[in-house]
Amino acid sequence: MSVDRFLVCLLLGVFPRNVWSDCTKTGPCSCEGPEGSIDLSPLDGKGSPKYKDQPDQLGSGYLFSWNPCSAFSEASGCNSVSACQMASDQSASYTLGTQDTADFVTDATTGDLNLQYTASDGTSTRTTIVTLVCDQTIPDGTLLVVGEATTLTYNFVLSSIHCCPSSGPGPGPGPNGGSGDGGLSIGSILVIAFVSLLVVYAVAGVVIQVFLRKASGKERIPNYSIWSAIPGLVKDGFVFTFTLGKKRGSYDNI
Repeated sequence: MSVDRFLVCLLLGVFPRNVWSDCTKTGPCSCEGPEGSIDLSPLDGKGSPKYKDQPDQLGSGYLFSWNPCSAFSEASGCNSVSACQMASDQSASYTLGTQDTADFVTDATTGDLNLQYTASDGTSTRTTIVTLVCDQTIPDGTLLVVGEATTLTYNFVLSSIHCCPSSGPGPGPGPNGGSGDGGLSIGSILVIAFVSLLVVYAVAGVVIQVFLRKASGKERIPNYSIWSAIPGLVKDGFVFTFTLGKKRGSYDNI
């Protein structure tokens, strides 16, 4: 796996996700499926790019613009488009997708819901994939431009409350026949937070070990010496606990 593809997986992997089975397009930027419906129209720039001239995480030097629902024009090479790639000095620009090609596509492997666009110039076809991430804390939406992960395929990540499914199936009955929508307990939240931090620590640690410290083999695991010692320490703890007080010394005869 190349460094660029690994970075894409890392950036997409740190976001919490809803799992979708399907979502059928019902409008320019809306869809409906078994998990509920999504409508991105509150985020539309109405003829202008809602998210304009943003650099990508892969450091290509290009700037990217996107508008969820309606077409816009920018620079000489992007006329009536949904997504545009432009050189920082505006010497070149490319259409990355048009509104009439917009479609909601579910990733069969991850369950992610993507809003996908295509554009063809006669010799090549470019594809833009916007992964929709439900985040109840972001009403206006934030766009992360990952970049051209694979040739002519461009990955964006949109995080917003408008990416959360609405009017989906209701909660199942609780243990006593109630609605069961009491929400997550404090313990559940702490466990989720701990696991999330652990995953970020592990992934970031491996990236640093492999690409910065050039480690190989088992040394790619961050703090390997500490983690490898844990089983022995646990064993010693059990031995000490279960043998404590069972061995008694004897007095010497006078």
